[in-house]
Amino acid sequence: MSIISTSTLASHILGLGSVNYTDIEPIVPLVTEYIVFAVSVSSPIKNFKELSEKMKANPTVLSFAIGSGLGNPNHVAIAAALKANGADVRRMKVVAFGGGKEALMAVLGEHVDVLAVAGSILVEEVKARKLRAIAVAAPRRLDGAFNTIPTLKEQGVDLVFGFSRYIVAPKGVSNDQLAYWESVFASLIRSEEWKNALEKNNWNSTYMTSSQTVKDLQTQYFALRSVLTELELAKVQQGK
Repeated sequence: MSIISTSTLASHILGLGSVNYTDIEPIVPLVTEYIVFAVSVSSPIKNFKELSEKMKANPTVLSFAIGSGLGNPNHVAIAAALKANGADVRRMKVVAFGGGKEALMAVLGEHVDVLAVAGSILVEEVKARKLRAIAVAAPRRLDGAFNTIPTLKEQGVDLVFGFSRYIVAPKGVSNDQLAYWESVFASLIRSEEWKNALEKNNWNSTYMTSSQTVKDLQTQYFALRSVLTELELAKVQQGK
């Protein structure tokens, strides 16, 4: 078995990876880290609506810091959220760093205006009020450090977007094997050790059956491809 993530899907669409979700047998998703949008505490931007209106009026007025390369899930999340309010996301200024921590430091140093990363990367800075989290792309408010941060949906943007990790197997495993491993991971998510890990790392459990996971990956793939096509980054235009 192995682990893939939302980035695996994006890499396939970007033409950077040859493996797609159709090439493996999904077993279960384990966790999702929802994307959080944040600004420096000195920023005049107080919420996502203000950010979105600025970008709609002038899509080059702000810069966005993301971890790793262009077209990754962080980039897609901010583009999808801004596009929903009418911003020209092809003109937005995006700075891709080597990782989420580097992107975080750029916003803390006020070199870039807005940060879009998985929530676990900026927990301590939000707790210490070094950063102002203005929205989370989750279906509901998160626990812990982000429990006061409104979702995008609360701010008028109907978008849920996260960075998910999936357990997968080689293509062709039997139904009995799939059923066995589904039951193993179903037991895992009920354990106290797993619950403690979720709390410690600000993860969100997203367990599904194998058949549900296939549908989830398909939905994510086409959502990613739609936004990456809009950004003129997609290399894969047809097929799955």
